[in-house]
Amino acid sequence: MRIDQQHPNGTIMNAIKTYDELADDEKARIVLPFGDTIEDYSTYRVRRNKKNEIRSVVGANYSSKRKAEIASRANEPNIVDAMNVLYGKGKQKDEAVAKYRASGIDEKQVEAVFNPVRKSNLLDAYLEQQSTTRYQVAKQSGIAETTLMNAAKKSRAIDINTKIIIAIAKTLQKEPGDVLNELIMTEAHRDEAGYQE
Repeated sequence: MRIDQQHPNGTIMNAIKTYDELADDEKARIVLPFGDTIEDYSTYRVRRNKKNEIRSVVGANYSSKRKAEIASRANEPNIVDAMNVLYGKGKQKDEAVAKYRASGIDEKQVEAVFNPVRKSNLLDAYLEQQSTTRYQVAKQSGIAETTLMNAAKKSRAIDINTKIIIAIAKTLQKEPGDVLNELIMTEAHRDEAGYQE
């Protein structure tokens, strides 16, 4: 245990502990980011008030295994690389293409995934790319079809309600952030292709 702050009354207010060093009440109060697990962290930050009541217990440092996973993912292509393949120039585009090729994906495949916009509205165009429909999203997520119909009238990804994005993410088994990124990409392609609402 590393003590970072101690109150004059002796209460440890801020400390870094391993999981084994945590008390049962501290273990019960652990809050981690979505998708993270206890095994992802080697240490935890425990904060208490001067009355020795727990304020928070959060992950402090990643485990060596998790650090290695993060480092390996840094070399995988991401949404920024896809944008650079499609719209980049010079060195940026060359680096993005090389990253995709190293992962076994050809730049033409990237363009095929991000460019096929045939539907006239943003939401339906995105759902078509994902091989699904508004009906399937409504059925699998429990969101009302009329809510999706109203979302389909939005021409900008940023205007689509968060609960719609979460429902789509649930249906596609993706993270909501990934769905929003992909909607933004679809919107960019629609703008480039000259679609107008």
